[in-house]
Amino acid sequence: LQSNSPQQALILLNDPSFVEAARAFAASLLEEAPAVTDSERIKAAILRTLGREPRPGEVDGLEKFLIGQRATLKGGGDDATAFLKVGQWQADPKLDPLELAAWTQTCRVLLNLHETLTRY
Repeated sequence: LQSNSPQQALILLNDPSFVEAARAFAASLLEEAPAVTDSERIKAAILRTLGREPRPGEVDGLEKFLIGQRATLKGGGDDATAFLKVGQWQADPKLDPLELAAWTQTCRVLLNLHETLTRY
C-alpha cells in the first residue's frame, strides 16, 4: 500500500474522529441489512468506500480479518466496550457490542486504504 505521508496510517487508525467514523459506518452496515451474510455486507462496504466491485480475494481477506477480530474480542483480547466509547457519536445500544466492534475494526481497514484516500 502507498501512503501520502509516513504518519498517515497511524493517524487514520488511531485518531478518535476516524475511529468514530468507522463505528458509524459499521453501525450503518449492521442496521441497513441485518439478515445478510458477512460476505454480502463486506461487498457493500467495498462498493461504498471504493466505488467499485470487490476484486478477487478482497472479500475473503476482509472476512478472515473480521472473524479474527470477533475471536480477539470474544477472548477478551481487546475491550470492546471501551473501544466503542471513543468519540462522541454512539451507535444504537440494541446492536451487539462485540459485533459492532469487530465491524468497526473492519471498516477502519477499508477507510485506511490508499485507494479510499487518494483518487487519481
